[in-house]
Amino acid sequence: MKQVFEKYRVWVLCEDRRQYDFIRGFLMSQGVSGNRKFELYADLPEGLGSGEQHVRKYFYDALRSHARSKENKFLVIALDVDTKESKDILQLLEKIVQESDGEGIKDSDKLFLVMPKRNIETWFEWFEAIMTCNDSVNETTDYKHKHRNAKPKTFGENFSKIYMDYLSKNDKATCDLALPSLQLACNDFGKLCELLEKEG
Repeated sequence: MKQVFEKYRVWVLCEDRRQYDFIRGFLMSQGVSGNRKFELYADLPEGLGSGEQHVRKYFYDALRSHARSKENKFLVIALDVDTKESKDILQLLEKIVQESDGEGIKDSDKLFLVMPKRNIETWFEWFEAIMTCNDSVNETTDYKHKHRNAKPKTFGENFSKIYMDYLSKNDKATCDLALPSLQLACNDFGKLCELLEKEG
């Protein structure tokens, strides 16, 4: 799969720098070759509490601009689920597209959704917990303060290793214990990989 990703550029629309660094760490480990292959679709928002609005504001334009592009490129959308449900965020994104052009998100859209609950630090906590066989991590506790000094790019690389182990069936038990939002991300990334492989 790494050979497939080597020829792709990545557009990223996300809430903040920590999400962006996590995505870079993960995708570079998957084969996207270097920082120059990554581009923010829109500048990161300034201030606290504006991240989700920022992603919603630019989501439709990013999705359709990407679809029109002739480049070897795919789109990553990242936003925190916070205290909502993942299905509600998916419905919200679908509604944005439906209201804009009546078509909705298409199966052919080369799109990877990264939607941690409550925030990306929940995933950081899970990565640390599986190293010590700790199964007490949940998606309702806010771990942001605990991981304020974490290195998101490193955690992205760790996610990449876990995902590849899952694909090779060497570590299926660990992935089966993954948080629901992480399982959704794994499934969504799998769909993207299938699209890119078909495209050749």
